[in-house]
Amino acid sequence: AEITAVDISKDSLHLAEAVIRDAKLANVTFLQADLQQLPFADDSFDVVIICFVIEHLEDPIAILQELKRVLKVGGKLVAMEGDHGSSFFYPDSLAGQAVIAAQVQLQTLKGGSPNRGRSLHSYFAATAFESMQVSPRFLYVDGQDEGLGYAFVTAIFVPMLEAIGPQAIAEGIITAPLFRQGIQDLYAIAATE
Repeated sequence: AEITAVDISKDSLHLAEAVIRDAKLANVTFLQADLQQLPFADDSFDVVIICFVIEHLEDPIAILQELKRVLKVGGKLVAMEGDHGSSFFYPDSLAGQAVIAAQVQLQTLKGGSPNRGRSLHSYFAATAFESMQVSPRFLYVDGQDEGLGYAFVTAIFVPMLEAIGPQAIAEGIITAPLFRQGIQDLYAIAATE
């Protein structure tokens, strides 16, 4: 397969290029572009995959229409989205839940929605895709699989939440002490056995 990786962020593209180079893959091309106006002709791709993109968009339907435009007739559009409003963990922590709620509120204020995973069917229906299949996937992490605990909790989920801390605190969505406690509690999930 020939893969074209698109991102609006030049920094993200550079990171991705380094990963692909380290993996010694030669079938990936990188392009900085905006999903609202892709620089491709109609019917360019057999498959289009987006991952954790729709949650950041003010108008997901417009983006899906643009993706549909570049998709060949009979092609597949695969969208993977999270649903931060359905996060559960053990040991439970009110502070941890407050950090997740702060992320949801902040992203909503910025025009996105971290709970868009539950809306995928309606977005695809509004874009008039001929056939759709939406199915939830669950990620369960506990002390049984230290690798998964590290990979998801320690390397992805909690650092993402940490990144919104300064802005969420500045916006008055959460206090600094509650945020620090929540982050500490969430990191503890990966260490729980």
